[in-house]
Amino acid sequence: MRVATFALFLAGTMAAAGTLSVPARAAEGNVPAPATEAEAAPHQRTLVALAVERYIRPAYANVADAANGLRTATVRYCAQPSATNMKGLENAFRDTLVAWGGVDFLRFGPATTDHRLERISFWPDPRNFVERQLRTLLASPDLDSFDLDRLKGQSAAVQGLPAFERLMLAPARDGSEKVDPDSDAFSRRCRLAGLIATNIGDIADTIRDAWIDPDGISHQMLQPGPDDPLYRTEAEAADEILKALLTGIEQVRDLAITPALGATPEDARPLRFPYVRSGNTLALIAANITGLRQLIEASGIADNLRPEQSWLRTSLLFELGNAERVLKSIDEPPMEMAADPKSRAKLNYVRITLGSIRDTIAGPLASAVGLNVGFNALDGD
Repeated sequence: MRVATFALFLAGTMAAAGTLSVPARAAEGNVPAPATEAEAAPHQRTLVALAVERYIRPAYANVADAANGLRTATVRYCAQPSATNMKGLENAFRDTLVAWGGVDFLRFGPATTDHRLERISFWPDPRNFVERQLRTLLASPDLDSFDLDRLKGQSAAVQGLPAFERLMLAPARDGSEKVDPDSDAFSRRCRLAGLIATNIGDIADTIRDAWIDPDGISHQMLQPGPDDPLYRTEAEAADEILKALLTGIEQVRDLAITPALGATPEDARPLRFPYVRSGNTLALIAANITGLRQLIEASGIADNLRPEQSWLRTSLLFELGNAERVLKSIDEPPMEMAADPKSRAKLNYVRITLGSIRDTIAGPLASAVGLNVGFNALDGD
């Protein structure tokens, strides 16, 4: 019933905008670029509907599926800590991280309630709260009686993916990779990791369900009104999609890459890369960029503009595709690539490319679809 209801709404918004017949190519908007606020509204309504149906809902469903796979892999490995099961755990963690990379720039809606974003991925963490607070927890005399409710009452730093990485996958500086599987220390780590994996899965399920709820955030975005506390107009709802794109770009460029590279190889701080300890830095960054490209395609935000604006879609997808290809060509391990000249050059190319993409989105694209950039979710960080 929920899917059918949304499908009817989607068909209605596209019909109102003259877009009932959607070509096979994803996210065809078929609405001329707006010249006035009245002309902009149908295009904005359609891009929000397409973004929700074709990208946001499936992407959060992917996170929930992957997170529940991580929970299963954790139980399996801790019950039988073999090399095969460790590989399964590594793959499940990477799958969860890649799925999360497709949504962590969507900093609006149910992910921002109850600090869910931070509880899934407490990053960046320049003061190393994750490791310090994990050590305190692991040394707690009552860890054996620790349960999920108590974990949820702890700092976000020990509830999500970074904490799980330190516990189970990272060659930690305290030598934890040498913990004997038969030891009490291993059992304690497994107990905490199992709770964290369950917590991540529960949060992911909650966000997924909130986007499916026909009376929830989807309804607010698709049916804005003057009395709605979040979205009074189609433009305010559509602005969330635009801001998410800008947030994702700045997140990769200014938080994931720049601080770790430093000005020179001698200034490099590889531990500032996201998820570098488990070797998943490039997997996450690539997932971020792929997610941005897919959101542009799915929402149709750059589709069917005026002839003189048609270059926008081609340019954005071309540059994002280039960034994806360059990232895939980096061979150095994440801990070493900040000091390697070839890898640095490639990462700097990605930074420059993302800067160009940001300017295109914030300038001519925003103008073409009748939106104002305003501020994004990272402003003020």
